[in-house]
Amino acid sequence: MKRVCFLLCMTLLLAAWGCRSKPEVIWAPDAGQQASTPATEADKEREANKLWNSTLVDPTEDRLLKPVVIAAEDAKECPALTLLTLDGEKFNLQPADKDKVTIVVFWFVEMQAARAAARHVKDLQDKYGRLGLRAVGIVERTDHYKDAAAFLKDQKIDYATHYDDFAALPAMGSAARLSLKREAPCFFIIDKQRRVRVFKRGFSFSAAASVYPRDPEELIIENAAAGQHVEDYVKMLLREK
Repeated sequence: MKRVCFLLCMTLLLAAWGCRSKPEVIWAPDAGQQASTPATEADKEREANKLWNSTLVDPTEDRLLKPVVIAAEDAKECPALTLLTLDGEKFNLQPADKDKVTIVVFWFVEMQAARAAARHVKDLQDKYGRLGLRAVGIVERTDHYKDAAAFLKDQKIDYATHYDDFAALPAMGSAARLSLKREAPCFFIIDKQRRVRVFKRGFSFSAAASVYPRDPEELIIENAAAGQHVEDYVKMLLREK
């Protein structure tokens, strides 16, 4: 009996010791869940540039931000802009004509989505011009900006197009209460009272092939969430008094 009690006591002591000496388990997150170092402003800018400068457009996914829509009573007047012509001369772009809706597209010729955006604006002007839609294009003055002239001619884009180092973008962004530096392609829509009412960044389109060269008679179909097409906002402002 004493032997049994001794063995039982030894077993309990060993079990207790084992519990004390058992190493603490620290659960490490999976590799994909590990906390990352907060991105610096330089990192954010590099990632943004990758997105805007990419020539790869996924027609099934709208990776870009939702449009900014401003109520009429809160909207600011469109600023007057000083731009350059293709010949390098200064040109004063006044606010939109009253009783017209103006769509302004910022783009540069090197980017597939930007070329598509410029063409899409032409399609919208052709469709809604008789109802009072006016279009303006602003092309960034990169090393290849003069190629834009050939693109405009090839695609029969006849709305007013001007050239800028995108210095006009912060002024337009300020009217939409946004801090913008180099967002392309992007759209501003100005209402009949010369107020900036809509801003939309980026352009996804349904055709995966390049739009340069492209049949000028073939429409560019925007691929965006329902109710968030540039055309939807154009129609909204055209219906306003």
